[in-house]
Amino acid sequence: MRRFFIFLMAGCLLGAMNTVYGQEYTHYVLINTNLGNMKVKLYNDTPNHRNEFLKLVNSDHFDGTLFYRVIQNFVIQGGSSDSRNAPAGKHIGYGNSAVIIDAETHEHHFHKKGALCAPRQPEDVNHFRMSDISQFYIVKGRVWTDEQLEIIEKNNNIPIKNRLKKEFYVPEKRSWPG
Repeated sequence: MRRFFIFLMAGCLLGAMNTVYGQEYTHYVLINTNLGNMKVKLYNDTPNHRNEFLKLVNSDHFDGTLFYRVIQNFVIQGGSSDSRNAPAGKHIGYGNSAVIIDAETHEHHFHKKGALCAPRQPEDVNHFRMSDISQFYIVKGRVWTDEQLEIIEKNNNIPIKNRLKKEFYVPEKRSWPG
């Protein structure tokens, strides 16, 4: 089994870059792994997630942790403190110290390929959709063409339409004069 170690770096040199003088800083974090590096952007319109993530990065919280949940064309998740120095076969991903913060969702930020996100418990447990910022995941996803999305939409909507039609459609019975 391959292990992917995470080392995150942020700070003056890599973390905060001012792209245009006088504008808000754009924060980037470099994720160093034993298989290569990834540079991620933290959005300013999610300040709680950005600030808490940067605090954890700067305190070395993620250093030496593993990517422990890797699902093809879906997600790679890591950062759980219990994955650090974990022996092979140990059940990990629950962490030792969850840092829970309020949701900061925006329509223009969606789960597209490459997005950096904070995991959360399912809605039946976590009604307010709070995030566990002590871990993170990167959407692996895949890129879909408009034609593929249209086929998926039709495949999902046609059975729903047929079920609703069967359940609620009542043909109009006309009485013929005569």
